[in-house]
Amino acid sequence: MVLGRIAGVQIEMHVTFAIVLAWLVIALSRRGATTQVLLQVLFFGLGIALCIVLHELGHALTAKKLGLETSEISLTPMGGFSSVVKMPESPRVELPVVLAGPAVSLVLAAGCLGLAALGGEVSLPKEYRDPTANLASQLMWFNLVLAGYNLLPIFPMDGGRALRATLATFMPYVRATKLASRIAQVLSIGLAVVGLLEAPILLLTAVWIWMNARREVKSVRTRYALKDFTVRDVTVVGPTLDADSTLHDASRLFGTTFQPEFPVMSDGDVVGVLGFKELLAGIEKHGEHAKVRDAMRHEFNGVDSQMTLEAVLTQMKESSDPLVMVTENDRYVGVLPRENLNELISLQRAIEKSER
Repeated sequence: MVLGRIAGVQIEMHVTFAIVLAWLVIALSRRGATTQVLLQVLFFGLGIALCIVLHELGHALTAKKLGLETSEISLTPMGGFSSVVKMPESPRVELPVVLAGPAVSLVLAAGCLGLAALGGEVSLPKEYRDPTANLASQLMWFNLVLAGYNLLPIFPMDGGRALRATLATFMPYVRATKLASRIAQVLSIGLAVVGLLEAPILLLTAVWIWMNARREVKSVRTRYALKDFTVRDVTVVGPTLDADSTLHDASRLFGTTFQPEFPVMSDGDVVGVLGFKELLAGIEKHGEHAKVRDAMRHEFNGVDSQMTLEAVLTQMKESSDPLVMVTENDRYVGVLPRENLNELISLQRAIEKSER
């Protein structure tokens, strides 16, 4: 659900956020809550939504000022998310961007404190449906919690990224990421112990922190393993199939190579792909003397030879195809097997370990 655009950044609310808020109001109404309480809960929910959006706008607008692009801000029941298209691995850029959100939340908390003080109703946090709760005071506490939670040194929270950016001023980025992730995992163990003793739900949070820390390390190591290569560096110039060849000819080619799929060519252009699955289905349906074009798959992934391998990896993750077709100046030049990409990542990681 698109709410609008601010400074070129699209603001979206996931439908589940509206559903959760509506469900809460309806549930309270059925329990006999007064109109005052229902309005209070509704305004508090909308106030929370506004504070989260402003928090994320802090990230987005700071990123924009530093020359980065933020495509959208998404509001969900789990919180807000800013989609910075590509965050440079530079502490001088990453640090102000990740700290901008908590800074906005602290400014909002101060503003809410001022409003509550003007009304003489600054108070400790109360239950969201307490009719005596002051909205400004409640939002003050919410923003303080939001800022404090986001500043915890754990991935993917702002504090974890800020810690990594700070460490990266003294050591290589990959090493800084690994150290920051270790700190997050140690904290997750402590949280798990508290969960066992006090609140079992904290166990889920601890697992979430641990997994996100591992995921961040893997992501950064993969990016560094691929950053110096383009598609052209690992393109394989292998055999192809002619669209007018028979499936019998294709079966012989499959039997003499280990390639899982073959580009199907016609007049020098790729017109399809024939994999082992399509070959078997084609022979069963049409017989071995049918044409390759009768069995080939028309949808396939294609990339330019000058693309970065990081971009290609992202594209391949969204597809189950074992390889992509590589073109240069709109002409076919070869294929990039997924297995080759995985082997390159493993090789670069092994080299990284040997250089420590």
